[in-house]
Amino acid sequence: MSINMERKNQNFEFIAKLSASSEKFDALGRPLPNLILTQETKGNESPICGTPTCNSASLAYPQTDTEEDIYDEVAEETESDVKSFDNSDEDSVEDDSHYIEANTPRRMNSKLRTELLNYKQELKQYKNTTKELESKYMKISSELSEMQTKHQQFMAQRPVGEGGDSNADGEVDDNSCSDDSSAISLRRKSTQIFHRGSSFRREVPLAESHTNCKPSNKQRFSAAPKRQTMENKENLPPTGNLKTTLKKSPKKSLDSQTLYKKPKTMPNVELLQTTIEVLQSEKSQFRNIIEEQQHCLQDYHQRCVKAQRVMKTQQIEIEKLNSNNKHLEHEITQGIDQLRSKIEAKLREISQLPQMMRQEQMKNKKLLAANVSLNERLRIIQNEANQMRKKIDEINRRKTSIVSRLKTAERDLKIFKNYNVALKHEKRRLNEDLQKLRDQMSSLEISGKRNINRQREQSDKQKRDLQKRIFDLEFKLNRSQTSTNSLVQERDNLITELQTQLNTLVHNFEVSQKHIRVLRRHISTSMCGGNAREAVARNRVLNETA
Repeated sequence: MSINMERKNQNFEFIAKLSASSEKFDALGRPLPNLILTQETKGNESPICGTPTCNSASLAYPQTDTEEDIYDEVAEETESDVKSFDNSDEDSVEDDSHYIEANTPRRMNSKLRTELLNYKQELKQYKNTTKELESKYMKISSELSEMQTKHQQFMAQRPVGEGGDSNADGEVDDNSCSDDSSAISLRRKSTQIFHRGSSFRREVPLAESHTNCKPSNKQRFSAAPKRQTMENKENLPPTGNLKTTLKKSPKKSLDSQTLYKKPKTMPNVELLQTTIEVLQSEKSQFRNIIEEQQHCLQDYHQRCVKAQRVMKTQQIEIEKLNSNNKHLEHEITQGIDQLRSKIEAKLREISQLPQMMRQEQMKNKKLLAANVSLNERLRIIQNEANQMRKKIDEINRRKTSIVSRLKTAERDLKIFKNYNVALKHEKRRLNEDLQKLRDQMSSLEISGKRNINRQREQSDKQKRDLQKRIFDLEFKLNRSQTSTNSLVQERDNLITELQTQLNTLVHNFEVSQKHIRVLRRHISTSMCGGNAREAVARNRVLNETA
């Protein structure tokens, strides 16, 4: 039993040193970033482990290549410790010959070993879930990038009129600027950890996160004591609870040593009961830690499910917007084709009017030529009538001599008068026909002008209506562009949120590895003891570290 006490004291000293160094280095010996703990507990809720300030702007996740090796090492070390403890127990049983009292700590150790194996299985499941979340996140990001490329192709292939070239160029420039700004916003937003309620931690400013995540080798070792002095009580690492348990456990070990120094008449049952109580208290503490980590995992799983739902709804909205854009483009092309067909039909109708005008002009020329010929005939007839009058005058002068000729002349005169009347009637009829033709020409000119004016007015109205419709459609397209840009920004925000959540999950995974190592050391402390001098030195070291 004295050998066991010496081993316990040695393990206590080693755990104290490990707890002092665990604030600065992780399980792999790498320097950890500053843990920021804001224990926001409501009611009887238990505080959750702190998250590191992560400033990774990339979309990849920090993966440790030696996680499975660490699990195997922990399992092998626990099994070796249990075997050594079993061997030491067998030696002590042979010395003391108290089989019943020696079997009780062995049973406790077997129970603790089974709990550690269960905890190892839970950690493996946690690792598998993180890998699945990473694959889902990469799929979602690839789908969103494809949607963005499709939208850019649609905007590049959109038909633009002659007057809208400058607007198209401006829109392309705006799209390129929005892409650059979205990339910059991704890099900026990924450098902050957002406040998520009681399960997440407070937001860390950008300057502090940069200084915490990327220090030089000299600053890591020189600024370590300054950080320990400047940290608040709320920002203590999760090893504080272990320190308190370690402070209490040495006192109990000292009490057990004083009991061992008593005479041999004291029964060993009380010592075993005290050790069993200590182990049970430690077991309850480990169970509480495991339950807290299980609550954390459940909370993270719920938040990941919510984020997946939001991403699905955003994908549906983006698909709806793309279908609406295609429908609008199809309507615009149909409207333009209909307008072209109408304008071509009207141009065909108007193209026939010049031919009709030419035909009417030819008819008018023919009628004018006929009128000229008739006027010439009238002039000839008038000249003949004048000659006949002259002859009548001469006949009147020659009444006496030419009576017979007068009768004949009168007959001729009557004949010529009748002929003259007929010619006058023909002249009147021709004048009336000419007047009718002139009226018809004037009416045709007026009707042609009216038709041309009406057609011009109708074409102007249709052009105005088309321009209004085109402006409305362009306004709808601009609105759809703004909605797609807002959706892209929401997608970027979700990407940053998922990245921060996954970074917190990775850090909690590393913290759980640290807890495994502490549990292993703790089990070894429950198996071994030490001398009184070493216990006093260990208490001094613990007081100095505290």
